[in-house]
Amino acid sequence: MSSHDEAAVILTGNVRSDIIMLSSLLNGQQVPRPTVLRDKANEKLSLLTYISAILTIGDDSSPLAHSVHAVSGRINPTAIECLVCAQNTGQTSELTQTTAIPAPGELEEILDATNSTRGAELLKRWAQDVSVDEFHQRNYTLRDHLRDIFQILAHLRTCNRNDPAFIAFNYLIHRRAFRKLGWCIEEFLTAWGDSPFIVLQEVDFTTMETSHTVEISLASPEYEWLARYFPIQALESSEDIMIRVQYQFRIDFDNVLKWLDGFHRFFVRLRTIFPCPSRGAMNVPSSKDVEIGVNFIRLLVLIKPIIKIILSLPGAEAKLLGAETLQRAKKRAKKATGKAYNAIEDFSFPPPLSHLETKQRQEGTSVRAKDEAEDGDEDEAEDWDEDEADDLSDLVERDSASKAQTATGRMLLSMYSVAAWKVSVDYLSKRINKFFGMKLTVHFYGCSPAPKTKCDPQLKAKLDRLFPNMGLTNEQRKFAKMLNHWAKARVHAEAALMGWAFAQCEAHGPQFLTNDVAIAVSKKCCYLCWLLQEKLNQTSVLQFSLPGTHNGIFAWIPPREIPEDILFQLRDELLKVLREVDRSHSRQSYAASNDSEDDDEVPLGYLLSLKRGEGG
Repeated sequence: MSSHDEAAVILTGNVRSDIIMLSSLLNGQQVPRPTVLRDKANEKLSLLTYISAILTIGDDSSPLAHSVHAVSGRINPTAIECLVCAQNTGQTSELTQTTAIPAPGELEEILDATNSTRGAELLKRWAQDVSVDEFHQRNYTLRDHLRDIFQILAHLRTCNRNDPAFIAFNYLIHRRAFRKLGWCIEEFLTAWGDSPFIVLQEVDFTTMETSHTVEISLASPEYEWLARYFPIQALESSEDIMIRVQYQFRIDFDNVLKWLDGFHRFFVRLRTIFPCPSRGAMNVPSSKDVEIGVNFIRLLVLIKPIIKIILSLPGAEAKLLGAETLQRAKKRAKKATGKAYNAIEDFSFPPPLSHLETKQRQEGTSVRAKDEAEDGDEDEAEDWDEDEADDLSDLVERDSASKAQTATGRMLLSMYSVAAWKVSVDYLSKRINKFFGMKLTVHFYGCSPAPKTKCDPQLKAKLDRLFPNMGLTNEQRKFAKMLNHWAKARVHAEAALMGWAFAQCEAHGPQFLTNDVAIAVSKKCCYLCWLLQEKLNQTSVLQFSLPGTHNGIFAWIPPREIPEDILFQLRDELLKVLREVDRSHSRQSYAASNDSEDDDEVPLGYLLSLKRGEGG
């Protein structure tokens, strides 16, 4: 018996169900590999990524995210062929005794995707009130929104660059994405317990030794709009208000607090236009509000250099990190006691962190969940869901991985996530002339639900023997959580597209597709999708490229087209991660038995995860 066969017998007896089971058990864990970002030099991937972003608009049932989707395509001098996988696909309601291979997916061409006449009509009518007709709806399915976007692109490629249709395109996208925009704004204004600009006003800026000057190119109306909020003088009348001029803006000890107050009022106004999604149905913003909101976002992008300077000043990093730590401590205390804490005095605040680094290195935890592996944090990590919300910050910031390592960097990423739709629309608008005369084809790929497999009653005992420190036998809750994640496992959209492309290449040869297959996703992909890309690239003439990974593990169903040898490799990698988690639990149990810290203090591992910026 081979090592693969032996391992399969020890676990479930089927490599597919092994992967589902192991990924369910590890749901929420984050593998300690470097975060990988999108290759921004890959023009095809960039184009598909921005298309993916404007497909992300939310709806009443899911305001934080739209249907998770992946976008691939083939681009050559005469044609653009776009392929979109609809969403992460779950399981059937009927149980089977053995793991069955999912049924083939269905490929559907969107026949009217190049209807430029309808695209022009969509832009012409964007400002009309929402109604029941096909042009104005509260909610759009991914398929319908995809059709509309390509019809609009088909029209825009025939327009002059100065045509008002390009501005209408920006307005239409932001009006449809109003829920998602509102969530981004609300999250930014509350993540630090207060507006981060209010938090930063507590910094002692008397240490500023020099002033800073920024040059920004603005038209007169843009300048005047900024003068309403920021410490700059109003202009005298200009002969040509649309001429862009280089203006110098000064940031110094005398006005830095006024700049921060201006940014705060700027975002509060933006929140009135795009409020946070509520439990009830929200009103679609009026056309006037959308126009104002888009102009606010446009100005926010222009003045980014100013907030970057303020965040680089001494004291800004420490103040934001302290606010982050306090919010996490409050959240943890509420989870433990059920009581909401509103002030530092209400509970024992964590001690300084600098003296704890040596002890953490000795403990040597290398595989972490979204927060450190303690009971309260495990619950949160295990409930981390791939479908929760989209992360669009990478579209706006060039170096989002390094920025995410600091509190000021995380603030900047959160602040400019609201600009993702504008950046995406502008990117496509600037390149739309390249599409002139090219054939546009759009396909929609739907993956069939996977058969749901019954769990072997003996599995708990097997897992407990293999991984005794996981506590699966002693703590029924942990095993029940694994079964819950197993029941919610999905075929991820990007994995489904990789499986489809791999099968097409095997059946028709590499000439069916270009060798480089870029796949954009509405969020960074998970650890298993990234691992699948690596394994397929090692064995296939096709070379897949994904937009980066956060290295998180989620309950994951293998696509039907993935060959068995690669499935075994994926299963073995999951086993390696699980063994490390098992050893990590053992070390934490030992450390807990020897821990002399007061019970009311925030635990060591949790504090250090905050210092490193790992928590969620």
